[in-house]
Amino acid sequence: MDRPWGKWSVLYENSDNTTKVKRLVVNPNSSLSRQKHASRNELWHVVEGRGIVELYRNTNFRLEAHSMIEIPAGGWHKLINDSDEELVIIEIQYGDTCDEEDIERQEDDADEVE
Repeated sequence: MDRPWGKWSVLYENSDNTTKVKRLVVNPNSSLSRQKHASRNELWHVVEGRGIVELYRNTNFRLEAHSMIEIPAGGWHKLINDSDEELVIIEIQYGDTCDEEDIERQEDDADEVE
């Protein structure tokens, strides 16, 4: 799905909706909204590019190619591409349910929400 911040696509989804794999492409100098998920965890693997994950509003993690980070259920997080190149991430969602309706967002200065 195309968004102003980039695009995402589902690569895999199991039948009971407890696991989903997505490919995220974040445009240069763009970000997603600050968000959290009640029923799922996310594991992100950086395929290309670099950026920052803001976790719980007070901790920033630098992402580089081949780095990984786990986003726990209930953890506020924001993905930021602060570079001039695309940031490509493989996102593995797992938990009780992997629905898009599980997203709670905070207002911030993101380009567009997921």
